Amino acid sequence: MNYEQLPVLLRAEEVGNIAKCSASKAYKIMKDMNKRLEKEGFTTINSRVSKKFFFESLGLDKDNFIYEIWEGE
Repeated sequence: MNYEQLPVLLRAEEVGNIAKCSASKAYKIMKDMNKRLEKEGFTTINSRVSKKFFFESLGLDKDNFIYEIWEGE
């Protein structure tokens, strides 16, 4: 799956797989990002984060991105 095939709003499972982190860390990342978006005046949804904002915040290259399931260490 590539960037375009991901949903517009990412869930913790997708955030965890992309960032290669645990579900609890994914929820923390999402919460922190949503706080930043709210400060900028955006409306957010709990347990979801904007795909565009997520990729930009982490400096990920959406053009060369391939989604893979992360199994942990």
